[in-house]
Amino acid sequence: MTKRMMLILGLFCIFLAACNGSGGANGGSGDGIQLPPAWTPTAIGVPEGEDEGTWLPCDNAPPSQLQVGDNATLDQGIEFAIRLRSEPGLTGTIISSITHIDILEVVNGPACYDHLVWWEMRSIGTGNSGWTAEGNSFGPWILRID
Repeated sequence: MTKRMMLILGLFCIFLAACNGSGGANGGSGDGIQLPPAWTPTAIGVPEGEDEGTWLPCDNAPPSQLQVGDNATLDQGIEFAIRLRSEPGLTGTIISSITHIDILEVVNGPACYDHLVWWEMRSIGTGNSGWTAEGNSFGPWILRID
């Protein structure tokens, strides 16, 4: 998550806490209006910085945690197959897909297209290979296996 996003999120939390405090907005003055408890947001982003095991291979793209030679798999929260393309980028022809059961080897990359970080992956089980994006600004869907 970027520092700017964290600042905005922090200010939003302070605002919510103030609205949920005594008096004023929550009805503490006797007006009978009750607001629900303050919402506590949960960060959904890839931590930035080399100290978190990530790096920035592309301008205007999310950080990466992968390198050629790494093994990886799909994030278990992803409920769909990930497309493998003939070349990096959203215009590459879809040639195959990978699912949760695939263990992947990172064989080439990174490539920077469409504000995404692309890697050529090969499924160790099926031998299928192609290019896929590591994730998007909401987080990665390909995770390195340590």
